[in-house]
Amino acid sequence: MLRPGCCCRLLLFRLLACCTVATAAAQAQDPCAGRRIHVRRLPARFNTELLRHCATAFPLADPGSTPACASLANHGLGPRTHNGSRSWYRTDARLLEPFFHRRVLELPCLVSRPARADAVF
Repeated sequence: MLRPGCCCRLLLFRLLACCTVATAAAQAQDPCAGRRIHVRRLPARFNTELLRHCATAFPLADPGSTPACASLANHGLGPRTHNGSRSWYRTDARLLEPFFHRRVLELPCLVSRPARADAVF
């Protein structure tokens, strides 16, 4: 004979197990499940014009830092720290937004409507 609390636990366990299997099956059918991204279009003055006019776009920059235009090399990673390196770059933090923007646009799970997205950039 089963105790009353035991039946509830058994039923809850079965219910959770079914939900987990259904969720895993849905994700196997849709590789973008939970990974859809919508990229908002910004006016050019916030991205492409900054890159086009990089020499004057950052007037408060540290004079000793890498110039913003030089930081655009290697798709925004900046110049290499030294010639022997293949993975270390002088990335300018002021240009991280355009760098990530370009990388996000290459992702396979982009959606055109924000309501369908799991994340908005």
